[in-house]
Amino acid sequence: GLIVTNTHVINGADSATVTLYDDTVLNATLVGADSISDIALLKVKGIGLTPAVIGDSSELTVGDAVAAIGNPLGEQFRMTLTNGVISAINRGVSYNGRSMTLMQTNAAINEGNSGGPLYNMYGQVIGITKMMSSYSSIEGIGFAIPSTTMRDIVNALVKDGEVRGRPSIGITVGAIPDNASSHYDIPGGLYISDVTKGSDAEAKGIKVGDILLECNGVEVKTTDDVAEIKSGLSVGDMTKFVSYIGMLLWPIRQMGRILSDMGK
Repeated sequence: GLIVTNTHVINGADSATVTLYDDTVLNATLVGADSISDIALLKVKGIGLTPAVIGDSSELTVGDAVAAIGNPLGEQFRMTLTNGVISAINRGVSYNGRSMTLMQTNAAINEGNSGGPLYNMYGQVIGITKMMSSYSSIEGIGFAIPSTTMRDIVNALVKDGEVRGRPSIGITVGAIPDNASSHYDIPGGLYISDVTKGSDAEAKGIKVGDILLECNGVEVKTTDDVAEIKSGLSVGDMTKFVSYIGMLLWPIRQMGRILSDMGK
């Protein structure tokens, strides 16, 4: 009775139902949801439910045939099947200011497909399809969360109702546009727009308005740069920042406006 979907599919919902292939509608309860991986887990009570067979996405190669099933554009086109191939295995994509490692496919994935299965040719689920709004107007580019990622997150949600043990640096950053950097004569890097209260970043004196230039000796220019470094860390690891703090002449509200204009 466990149903895997995307967190963004159920965000803001007070209740949820699951419709089976035979039009049976079952009430669903929330087991847990993880916004970082965009994976949520629901549970339904039913008789004779046959679980999907989960495959191993790590065994895929570029060119392998796949098929997606979902509800593109809503209920009118429910249970639509599209097919294609794996276009890329480990595609780094930014989502909600965080970097995700997704599989890319040319199987048609549209709004309404999110949370549906991506199958290999053996009928095994090897991914969860995910609609990326920034690519919605481009044909032939779809994404899916690998089954290896899905399995780890689902196991954590079943056990604890949440994903625990992720490292957190305690800052929120955004890229500084090149034209803003040159106009205001400030170094390129990542503008620190928020520092988590109670975090070690706050304790070490990092403040909103600072510009992060390096992390562990690596120059950072995008949020993906920081996400990649953080992905290799464990809770308790030390990180070394090089930041620019000469921000007295830089109006914070001006940077906030620029980041807002960028859709941050």
